Amino acid sequence: REVIEAAPSLLAVQLCCIGDDSVDKRACADRGVMVFNDPVSNGRSVVELAIGHLVALSRRLFETYDHTRLGGFDKSQTERFEVQGRVLGVLGLGNIGRQTARAAEAIGMKVVFYDNRDVAREVGTEMGWDDAGSMDALFRRSDAVTVHLSAEDARGRTNWGAITADHFAALAADRPAPSPRLFLNLARGFLYEPSDLLAAIAAGHVR
Repeated sequence: REVIEAAPSLLAVQLCCIGDDSVDKRACADRGVMVFNDPVSNGRSVVELAIGHLVALSRRLFETYDHTRLGGFDKSQTERFEVQGRVLGVLGLGNIGRQTARAAEAIGMKVVFYDNRDVAREVGTEMGWDDAGSMDALFRRSDAVTVHLSAEDARGRTNWGAITADHFAALAADRPAPSPRLFLNLARGFLYEPSDLLAAIAAGHVR
């Protein structure tokens, strides 16, 4: 509100993204300022970023890059995986979630999903993907989970804290060892407590 009221000539706020929860829409309405989002502008970019991260994290390219820059050359395959044949859990089967699932399937991954919307579940099943039925089951059955939730669900309820420490602890619990146990969040930062994720990494539940 403070920013909006400091700009008396402001007519509109254009968001080049899907979510509009970063704007105080009540304050905009009070000042007659229109708010627009763009639900398709960067969707494909997010999809490609998710696939890129899946490969990079599976192969531990981030650590390898740092090690190589320091003069090292380690050809170890310890905790390095191919994604082909692995199970990707897609949490949130909206526009980006569906595109990510299709891209992952195209590179040989199996797809399991969870979404609490009836239409999304029907679409996912029609696409041949496996409906996990719950978030807990999704984490347990997936080698990697990618999150594509909005700030609120379809019923207007907040997704704040939707992912718990128990979910992280359950990642790949039902998958054969060894498993990549990857977690990607290209959605919202408030979907879980950062300390829960850090604890899960320290415990080895998330690689």
